[in-house]
Amino acid sequence: MKIANIELGERALLLAPMEDVTDPSFRYMCKRFGADMVYTEFISSDGLIRDAAKSLKKLEIDDTERPVGIQIYGHLIDPMVEAARMAEAAGPDVIDINFGCPVKKIAGRGAGSGMMRDVPLMVEMTRRIVAAVKKPVTVKTRLGWDEESKNIEEIALRLQDVGIAALTIHGRTRAQMYRGEADWTLIGKVKNNPQIRIPIIGNGDVDSGPKAREMFDRYGVDGVMIGRATYGRPWIFREVKHYLSTGEALPQPSVAERVAIAKEHLQKSLEIKGDHVGILEMRRHMTNYFKGLPDFKSTRLKLVTSLDTAELFATLDEIGDAAVPFIFQHSCGETKVAGGELGEGGVQNTVGHFLLCDGDTAREVGRIECASPGIFVPGVVPDKLEHERKAADGLRRCSQRRCVNVAVACLGRAHERCGNLAVGNAVKRPAVRAPEKRHGLVVEQR
Repeated sequence: MKIANIELGERALLLAPMEDVTDPSFRYMCKRFGADMVYTEFISSDGLIRDAAKSLKKLEIDDTERPVGIQIYGHLIDPMVEAARMAEAAGPDVIDINFGCPVKKIAGRGAGSGMMRDVPLMVEMTRRIVAAVKKPVTVKTRLGWDEESKNIEEIALRLQDVGIAALTIHGRTRAQMYRGEADWTLIGKVKNNPQIRIPIIGNGDVDSGPKAREMFDRYGVDGVMIGRATYGRPWIFREVKHYLSTGEALPQPSVAERVAIAKEHLQKSLEIKGDHVGILEMRRHMTNYFKGLPDFKSTRLKLVTSLDTAELFATLDEIGDAAVPFIFQHSCGETKVAGGELGEGGVQNTVGHFLLCDGDTAREVGRIECASPGIFVPGVVPDKLEHERKAADGLRRCSQRRCVNVAVACLGRAHERCGNLAVGNAVKRPAVRAPEKRHGLVVEQR
């Protein structure tokens, strides 16, 4: 896929422009995990021409982000043309026009997706912007204003005729906002129209490798733009690329890995924006990294209220400490051992059965018999177990022949399992404390 002379490769993956989300530090993280192209938050044309500090700040980009697009929006042609010139001066690779934002305060005054109710004005504005700048101009829009006016096929041709270099289509109308499922049928029709010569990028509800491959294969789009699925998950680009190339799903990062990613993201935000602003603008990202962890309320409160960098990093370390692997010593006999890592995804050491999360349920995939005393390091799958993964999502452990029921989040869903197993010396290092609630684990004696 190419936008003008910008080569993005086959089956390109792009980060969608999102207000209060795609700031420089988040774009950096998504780029590091494989996004082929990223976009700034959308920028008001009125804000730019009035020299509003917040709008001007959004123009700042870094060479590590390239290729990067600056997205602008507005409802009047002359301010939009002037804003496009200012955006070009900031040095992006493309200028993107937002004709898709459904938010009332924007669409209601004729900007964003509100422009779809006045196609001649949309086309004329685009023509003027293309003529005013030397950088490639792209457009992001929707299927239409509502169910009765899905006019994207007409719009695509008319925008192509005035010189845009690529078109991104979100698979909903403005009236739908973000409700219901995105409909890619019309996106496919636009792409497969023999009169269309520019790249067509699809957007809407892509949150996994299989979904991305379906959109590429079924509708033939040149690229897929990912938006809300990146919240707290910049590694989704790595996941999708791996699936597209191998057909295999990567395991989700462990809690410890997420902590490392969050710390890197926080550090980047501090470098770019300074301590105060860097912390404030990380809050929206920080808790998303650990969404779904049970008993996280008090920790979340620290993450969204602290203004002290040392305290924030220490809080992240605490989350990571709750996710370090256990080491079990065991004796022989009938004891069977398996283990994983305490943390999100229900990863918990088990004595007895080796289990994996499989979609919405847990399944037992193997057992290992204790032949002699020794040490088993959780997270490392013995060769005897014939399956693909290297870590287990165990849902129970038993101690002194009393069942300990562990309620955990397995791929974002709660599961409980209990069993009575014979155990040898199961020793947690550090030493086992009384049953308690911890991140990723709720323990209840029975």
